[in-house]
Amino acid sequence: MPPAPRESAWRAVEGGLELRVKAQPRARRPGLQGVVEAADGPRIRVAVNEAPEDGRANRAICALLAGALAVPPSRVTVTQGAASREKTVLVAGEVEALCALLGKMLSWKQGSAGPIPDRDGGRRPLPLVDRLEAGS
Repeated sequence: MPPAPRESAWRAVEGGLELRVKAQPRARRPGLQGVVEAADGPRIRVAVNEAPEDGRANRAICALLAGALAVPPSRVTVTQGAASREKTVLVAGEVEALCALLGKMLSWKQGSAGPIPDRDGGRRPLPLVDRLEAGS
């Protein structure tokens, strides 16, 4: 299995990948925001537009992760922390492929000012806001 850049932010479990997530509800720009240090160790910050009411933010997190990792939404579930910002999310699927894709996406978020890798390994240009922040 490929090594994770921040091994304790996710780990392989039987049948998939367990992600340690720090939720950011009501965010202006949804998406994977990289790996952040929490009190209990590294977590993947996931920003969503939804408010944390009636499970809407949890459903949005699952949908966002499913889209980012190219798995059906039914394969992504919050297993711990449904009422907390710090959650554990299970993504069912082939572990090596999930690790490789997640590692590629998060390694870009850790400081690269280049194009965002997409699911197929291709590249797409940065949004204008990101280009301005990067000084381009």
